[in-house]
Amino acid sequence: MFPEETAYAASVVHTRALEFSTGRMAARAALERIGVPRCEIPRRGRLPVWPPSAIGSIAHTRTLAAAIVGPATGHDGLGIDIEARTAVSPQVAERVLTRTERHWLPASEWRTMLFSAKEAIYKAINPMTGEFLGFNDVELDIDPTAGEYRARCRRNLRSAVPVAAGRGYWAVYRAHWLVVFLIPPAPDTA
Repeated sequence: MFPEETAYAASVVHTRALEFSTGRMAARAALERIGVPRCEIPRRGRLPVWPPSAIGSIAHTRTLAAAIVGPATGHDGLGIDIEARTAVSPQVAERVLTRTERHWLPASEWRTMLFSAKEAIYKAINPMTGEFLGFNDVELDIDPTAGEYRARCRRNLRSAVPVAAGRGYWAVYRAHWLVVFLIPPAPDTA
């Protein structure tokens, strides 16, 4: 790790330090795959600060870490999240899922996928707009056959247009939901 990353890892509990360092390793490996030389990935708050030529997102649990990156010109936002398949309880689902989403659930484990999708959306949109999206600010439309989802803001927010333009995908990997959300570049308005 680089100096700022090492200093942060030394300031947190051991499990958080392991998750953080593994996430940074995954992010650096992903950056190298798109031609970005090995570099520090500092943080602003809890969000990574990417090199000017790239955008991305990092996710980790106690046992897995992943990153999604791309050229800064390829997408306006990229978000990723990982959660254990049954991490979200009915009580948490009551707070983070809309009534429509809770009625849609085909099985209890899908509570976690929807939670994870909303996390991926937040990670994709926040660096773009700086806007905080609460879980109930966004509602998901799931296509389980295609393995993808769309989203919309439930009220008039700066994030509404890019969220509606985005598309999400998921997979199950090692008893975890791995969920991404991709926001394409905004059309040129000039």
